[in-house]
Amino acid sequence: MNCSDDLEQWIAAGSKFFEDFNATYTEYKVNETKIDVEAKLSVANCSSENLLLNQSLCAWRTEVDDVVASYKGCRNDTTLLYGSTLQRVKASETSRQTKNTEMMRSYCQLTVLCLPDSGLTSGELAACDQTAAPNQSKYTLKLPVLAPYNSASVVALGGPSESIVCS
Repeated sequence: MNCSDDLEQWIAAGSKFFEDFNATYTEYKVNETKIDVEAKLSVANCSSENLLLNQSLCAWRTEVDDVVASYKGCRNDTTLLYGSTLQRVKASETSRQTKNTEMMRSYCQLTVLCLPDSGLTSGELAACDQTAAPNQSKYTLKLPVLAPYNSASVVALGGPSESIVCS
């Protein structure tokens, strides 16, 4: 081999290096462009996912608000119904106690009238007017307590954060 062949091989090797470098650089640019496009698509997808998430949270908030409003309305109706029922029960309780007292007096009077002297001379009949019905507590109802408004359960329903604006 002569000097010119060595020189040509050296130039060819140098050219091969630059050809290989250009090929890898071109491949790098193509891949970088692909990655850049994928990143932009990913950002677009994230924006879309975020929008869908916000819409879902707002839909949830609407459902929660409807449930809370329904709960408050139902609770208000129940409280009113409980109050009116309680008034009727107390009036009925007093009526039952009065009727029981009257029945016990009548029983006493009938029992005294069956005595040989009809209870008139010994004052037993008059004593029946003072007779109170024994153990009125069995005619006294134990009233149930209306459960309090459950704010913890309402709060636990959750909803979107303050940063999400629902329209």
